[in-house]
Amino acid sequence: MDAAALLDHLLDTARALREHLRAQGEALAARDLAAIERLTCEQQALLGTLREADAALLAALGLEPDATRKRVEAALAARAADLSSRWQALCACLEDCRRLNLENGRRVEGQRRVLQGVLQALRGGEGPLTYGPGEDEGTTPLRQPLGKA
Repeated sequence: MDAAALLDHLLDTARALREHLRAQGEALAARDLAAIERLTCEQQALLGTLREADAALLAALGLEPDATRKRVEAALAARAADLSSRWQALCACLEDCRRLNLENGRRVEGQRRVLQGVLQALRGGEGPLTYGPGEDEGTTPLRQPLGKA
């Protein structure tokens, strides 16, 4: 495959990944475990495709596997202007994927903290953070685990 076809393949795959990340965010918000599992498996396949196509693009450009972004941009610019615009579109799409992945990670972390607090309360750990006289922070120990109440 030539550089133009590889860039198109990378861009199509990155766009598919971006849509999967959006769908995963919606599934996380809805707590749809089946959709989360399905999307995660599909995302792993897309990431593998991206890695393979990236390696093929670097080889087609005559660059080493650890080439910097600037070297890739220079190699593409030396070939044709339309390759540079495709590269920029790919970089923008991958930046969107990174942002969506971070948002999804924050959702997962927030849900994990909530679940951890619930489990701690059920096991009879310390209760929620409270304020005492003089607005001192403290925790209220639970007398009996909620799971046994």
